[in-house]
Amino acid sequence: MSHPSAVLNSAIPSLLAAGALVVSIAAFRAWVFRSPAPLQSQIPRGKLCDLEKKEDGQVGKLSDLPDGRWTSFEVLEEEKRAIFATMPLAVAYASMFQTAGAYRVIEHAAGFPLILVLGKDHVLRCFHNYHGWTYNLRGELIKAPKFEDAAGFRKDQNSLFEVKTAIDDDGIVNVDLSSKPDQNSVLDINKFSKGRMESWEINGAFNWKVAGMRDSISLCMRSRSG
Repeated sequence: MSHPSAVLNSAIPSLLAAGALVVSIAAFRAWVFRSPAPLQSQIPRGKLCDLEKKEDGQVGKLSDLPDGRWTSFEVLEEEKRAIFATMPLAVAYASMFQTAGAYRVIEHAAGFPLILVLGKDHVLRCFHNYHGWTYNLRGELIKAPKFEDAAGFRKDQNSLFEVKTAIDDDGIVNVDLSSKPDQNSVLDINKFSKGRMESWEINGAFNWKVAGMRDSISLCMRSRSG
């Protein structure tokens, strides 16, 4: 008959092996079901791509952009003004203005508050820089509290700024902040509504959301597929 201590000594290796197996299985399950670590951008903040390939095969360095260029609210507002303030934009329907005095307050895409109002002469006008003073339907100043007796103050020099307005054949009201005399003040939307304008295809092993941002592909963006 074997001594109890001998039996215990012979069983220890088996117990240790079983314990190691349990620990290994638990560790494997934790690794499989772990939450994936957030994907960190491989592009330094405030930079585009470190390198660009030149025609001669050499590699050069792109100039850096200011930090936060792509996320800055101030830059966004500047870009909106630079683009939308130089072209006509559709902002309303003429059918919204049936009687004299009918008006609509709108926020222009360039960030300017505007007011559209139908005059007694049935002309639709658009004005900017309106505030607490009193104006007629032509934008002319009628009353300016506390300024009536101010030295040098003239009502005829403080009317609202009129924005160029035009109504197209479809009854869409267009406004143009640029005030360019030679620019057509109507945005011709008909040329955008006649079928497909263009099509393009990109083949590659990357996320479909990246493919949809074709203008950003040149920024050396990297993304996991799937």
